[in-house]
Amino acid sequence: MATRRNILLITLLLSGISIGLTGLIPGHLSIGVWAIIILVILRFVLGFGRGREWGGAMLLTMENFKGRREFWSSFVGSTIGTGLPLGTIVFLVVEFLVPSGAMHSHGWRIQFLLSFVIVVIGLMIRFRISETPTF
Repeated sequence: MATRRNILLITLLLSGISIGLTGLIPGHLSIGVWAIIILVILRFVLGFGRGREWGGAMLLTMENFKGRREFWSSFVGSTIGTGLPLGTIVFLVVEFLVPSGAMHSHGWRIQFLLSFVIVVIGLMIRFRISETPTF
């Protein structure tokens, strides 16, 4: 039987690996239209993983925090609001560190490849989380 914790591990892997693989897609000049097809498939997998991830994280948070449940659940809801500025900051840092010509050829891939590091950190956190008492 799949537990919610295992489902959250799967959604983390789906999301993180699909983002990381985006940084490894060969260019259009190398594989033609297959680059676009692979990108669309990876984005579909990302969307599926993120949708399940958000709902599972909200449920896990609401069941773990009986006191001030609304306060702690608001952190899950604010992840998109904090993720977008953080992504922009990472992009600006990489753009500052990578020469301008290299940014257009391969530097844009760095942000996507950083996803693999985030997946490892997320897995370390997820393996320490147990099922909720309610479940």
